[in-house]
Amino acid sequence: TTLEKENPYIGEVFVAVGDTRHAALADMVQYGVDGFIDYDLNKKAGGNFVYLGYKRTDMAKNALTDLVVIEGKNPESNKRLDINGNNVKYTLTTDVDLNSDAGGKWLYLYSSGSADTGNPIKSLEIRQSAVTSVVCGVEKATVKLSDGKVITNENIDLNKGAGGEYLYLVMTRESTEGHDYSIVLNETDVPATCGEDGALTGNYECSLCGNKAEIVRKVYPATGDHVDKEGDGNHKCDVCGERNITPHVEGEVQREDEEPATCISDGYYCVSVYCVECEDEMRSTVVTVPMDPDNHTDSDDSDHNCDLCGVLKVEDHTPGEPKEENRIEPTEDTDGSYKKVIYCTECGEKISEETVVLPALSKAEPDNSDWIASLVGDGSIVIICSFFGLAVLAGIVIYIQKKKKQN
Repeated sequence: TTLEKENPYIGEVFVAVGDTRHAALADMVQYGVDGFIDYDLNKKAGGNFVYLGYKRTDMAKNALTDLVVIEGKNPESNKRLDINGNNVKYTLTTDVDLNSDAGGKWLYLYSSGSADTGNPIKSLEIRQSAVTSVVCGVEKATVKLSDGKVITNENIDLNKGAGGEYLYLVMTRESTEGHDYSIVLNETDVPATCGEDGALTGNYECSLCGNKAEIVRKVYPATGDHVDKEGDGNHKCDVCGERNITPHVEGEVQREDEEPATCISDGYYCVSVYCVECEDEMRSTVVTVPMDPDNHTDSDDSDHNCDLCGVLKVEDHTPGEPKEENRIEPTEDTDGSYKKVIYCTECGEKISEETVVLPALSKAEPDNSDWIASLVGDGSIVIICSFFGLAVLAGIVIYIQKKKKQN
């Protein structure tokens, strides 16, 4: 009992044989077993004495989970069997025929530790009838016959074909089933909401063994019936918070995030529509504006060049006051000159240049035309013409008066 508590699982199984009971048990000792079933597997069938032994383990991961018997004269070390679509490895326990020297069928015992075959085996026993039951977390299952490919539904008689007693090997395994949890200790019934399942859960006691367990009795699927308080305009369920459970209300189309086209790249802008209630963006489209080769950019450096493509003079110059440059004074016989130059007040670039001629000094003496021009220029000709006109007028007046006297 102490060994079974410390090492609750069956880790290995062996089949021993001898022509006497003592010889068979001596053969068992060589395997180093820590337990055996004290029942001759050839009882009343004649032949050799055959016994089943085992080693225990304290770890479920190292335990055996299933035993099968494969019929055939030449056993293989390993067999692969199909278990619910899984290819599971079974290993020959020992090279001993279960009907050793008793006639009958050739039967060999194989074991597996795969989780695909069941829960860990806790004990083994020999019975004269097959057993299949699950009671209060304990499963009793009789070892079955395999055809070498799959496990059949035949509960294998270990004396098959040899006469004698009907003997069946029964495995005891852990199970989560078999309890009768009909005693209610307490229950909690939580109804389903629009977004979450509800459930009837509680703590129950098995009426057969007194074991207690927490069990979910019923699950109520989420209803999906969302609730949005009228007028809050957030389109969210007031219970579970799921979004967009009511239709959005479209606002006016908005043009935003505009980036103008330049001389070297396309521009774009977004056409968006927002819900007037919750301000969520309902849709947005990006519109491309083709490149504009004339849309140059000049920063405050005032160099009149495009900052993007380098094109010159993308802005008008600002002319300054004319400047006199390269003056050459005239001589008695030679004309002089100077340059009248206008520069941009922003970038200093020369905008225009004009040559002004200074006549030679000998050309400065006025001729008749120059004398008349000088008179006109200083107002003398006007004064002379005024006196001359007055004299003519006076003469006319005197002439008229003489005519009157003669008449």
